[in-house]
Amino acid sequence: MQWLLALDFERAATCATEGVAAAKDPSFAVCNAVPLATALIASERVNEAAAVCEQWLPYLERSENAWFEMMLQAAYASVRMVRGDLSAGLRDALRSQTLARERGYRSTSMFIGAFIVLTYVSIARRDQKLPLSTLLRNPWFTCTQAPFAARTSWRLMADLKKDSAEFGMHGLANMLDFGKGRLLARRGRSDAARACVDRIKRRLDEAGIATQPTTLSTLISEIRAIR
Repeated sequence: MQWLLALDFERAATCATEGVAAAKDPSFAVCNAVPLATALIASERVNEAAAVCEQWLPYLERSENAWFEMMLQAAYASVRMVRGDLSAGLRDALRSQTLARERGYRSTSMFIGAFIVLTYVSIARRDQKLPLSTLLRNPWFTCTQAPFAARTSWRLMADLKKDSAEFGMHGLANMLDFGKGRLLARRGRSDAARACVDRIKRRLDEAGIATQPTTLSTLISEIRAIR
């Protein structure tokens, strides 16, 4: 989980894969399967993420492990979105977060919420070029979510910043700054985007993480290209 919060999704996937392989009991393996699926979808390794979700969701349902099931369902919702099931996928992600909050899993709700924020940021930036046929098959997404994704992103980031501060869950700060930086960069606001990057780099330095994540390097390159 540390590498997810540090935005190093490739390293998170590697460590989680090793954890699943080393576990001698499925209840321990699934503890690594959840961050593995999350890291894979964040790294755009969609088919691998889908395989992890499809392997472990039945086990979580049988064992009635609602805590991990909600997080893995949220990851699978992202898989569905990337594969074109935009409305159902986004609804499932939002439902997972709501369910976690209603059951009192506050940290889980906020963790899911952080990735929902990054999803809306990606929608606002139009990172994925969607064919017209896909948009027409997903009217709820196309008409009620995509046009307002930037506004929704800012609102969710403000809410999550407030909630995480109250709960003492400061590990989400990098994700929030990453989301802000990506939105600001797309708007051409290089100075404000660079400030987000600087805050992330400072936290990584304080945590003793010397290697810069690929995700952050990509954002820095985007900022430098702004005219």
